[in-house]
Amino acid sequence: KEKLNLVLENIDYAFAYWKEITKKDGSKEAAVYVKLDEVIVFKRMLKWKKKKVFVSATPPEVKGVDGVKVIEARADFINKQNAPIIYLPIQKLTYWSIKRDEGKLKLVADFIKLFYGYLKHNEKTKKAIVHSGNIRLHGRKLAKFLQPYKVILHEKGKLDETLKKFKESDAHFLVVASGDVGFDFHGYDYTVQFIAKVPYPSWNEEWQARAKRFGKEETEKLYNKKAIDTILQICGRICRGGDDVGYTIILDSKFEDLFRDYYEFFDEGFRSRLIDLSPMKTLEKIMKEKGRVEIKIKNTKTNPQSTTSG
Repeated sequence: KEKLNLVLENIDYAFAYWKEITKKDGSKEAAVYVKLDEVIVFKRMLKWKKKKVFVSATPPEVKGVDGVKVIEARADFINKQNAPIIYLPIQKLTYWSIKRDEGKLKLVADFIKLFYGYLKHNEKTKKAIVHSGNIRLHGRKLAKFLQPYKVILHEKGKLDETLKKFKESDAHFLVVASGDVGFDFHGYDYTVQFIAKVPYPSWNEEWQARAKRFGKEETEKLYNKKAIDTILQICGRICRGGDDVGYTIILDSKFEDLFRDYYEFFDEGFRSRLIDLSPMKTLEKIMKEKGRVEIKIKNTKTNPQSTTSG
């Protein structure tokens, strides 16, 4: 009832689309979906209430809403020293490039195995997480290429069971589509994760209908922000505090396009943790062009189990 009222109250910012669904028995049926524009509804909610506090790592844009203030909290205990975000492009992974040449995924998997093997040998980690962007299209192939290491593939709808199995078993890798929500990898058994492919959402019937309703330009902006929000969330899952360590390694060179075109969606906390290992130092050039404010980091905590660098 509450969801229905929310739609009715914002019907001028809702749109409907339909898609064909194949049921378990093989028969097909058409389903109609009603979708709200979340950002517009959020702005309206802010106008309805005089005093309201929202806390989010990836808040929607609220520019233009009178009386709304955004407070950005600095948290220096998660920084470049204990939670670096390393950009090391191996391949540009798009749907069509992978479809034409699976060898690109194999090259990425080979690097992951090499880097993970080094960390494991030096007792820096026991397990690693690989974000594949899409399980069906990329995750299964990555899982195959990561062998002979033991790999667990995330099953849709079985998050808790998958995580429990990964943490309690002797598996080396967990391959997920995009572990941005519901994942928590605190501790020195899990100190590295790889973003093998930028986690763009699937351009499905919903996005097509959204483009017709709100325009292609605005929809593409929201579509790319969705991918960026997912990356920001992923980067917060591997290091959970000042007593923790976590490396995030981005291997898809498609990331630099996203970083250049939608720079304003990456907060300064994220940018301050970036280590650009690309041959042309592309991210550093982008930050210099856009204007980056350097942040001095104090009271850095290190791994108490090891004194050597990773």
